[in-house]
Amino acid sequence: MNHDAYSYITGAIQGTYIGIVTFSSSATTRQAMVRVPENEETLLANLPRSVGGMTCISCGLRRGITVY
Repeated sequence: MNHDAYSYITGAIQGTYIGIVTFSSSATTRQAMVRVPENEETLLANLPRSVGGMTCISCGLRRGITVY
């Protein structure tokens, strides 16, 4: 699990909205924007368990913009 993402989610200010996008050679929405802390467990469950692959950062950024 990505400990930085875990810390970000668990330490988010109440009322913050967070979504999760993963990317490699393409991007995928893992979790649409939801409010914390009400949806903290859902967000944590949707964190990727491993990393690897390519790094199409622009794919991730474009997908992240559409999640909002």
